[in-house]
Amino acid sequence: MASSSNPSSQSTASSDVSMEFSLIPPHRSSYLSPELKVLDDQVFEQIPQIPHFLPLSNFSEKIKQGIKLGLDLSFVRFVQKLQNSDDPSIFLDQLENHTTELDDFEHMGYEVTKLRVRLNVLREKAEQDLLLRLQIDELEEEATEKAAKAKIEEIRVVEMEKVKLMEDATRNSIEFKKSSKIIK
Repeated sequence: MASSSNPSSQSTASSDVSMEFSLIPPHRSSYLSPELKVLDDQVFEQIPQIPHFLPLSNFSEKIKQGIKLGLDLSFVRFVQKLQNSDDPSIFLDQLENHTTELDDFEHMGYEVTKLRVRLNVLREKAEQDLLLRLQIDELEEEATEKAAKAKIEEIRVVEMEKVKLMEDATRNSIEFKKSSKIIK
């Protein structure tokens, strides 16, 4: 009851606590789950970043911190998407989105040179894969056409052999009849 009798001492205590928090800004990754923190640490160790976030200059500090955290998480997810790209056709479908995201990160001051190089390498590999798949499809179509032509040719040869055999049978039948008349 003593604390409720003196509301000013309670508000002073809570403002002291908030002042302590504002003096020591928490590390951005302290808000993350353990799994995300590991990913965050790995990405930012491999690709160190000191973004300027200049487009956020008109926001309050709390809003900036939230947006910065969101951008950092988006950056980690973007790096993860590139690392997990395993289907070239899906990658090519998403290439425009990837490029836009990379441009957005660059606009906020992220260093994206390594990622842009990786994106271009993946694009080249995906385009090569697409070209090879098209060539495979063309060869399969050509093989199907040749097989169909070969089947047609085989049928034509069989028909020609059948006609020749029928002609031979007719000729043999005529010769048989002639031979049978000579014996009489």
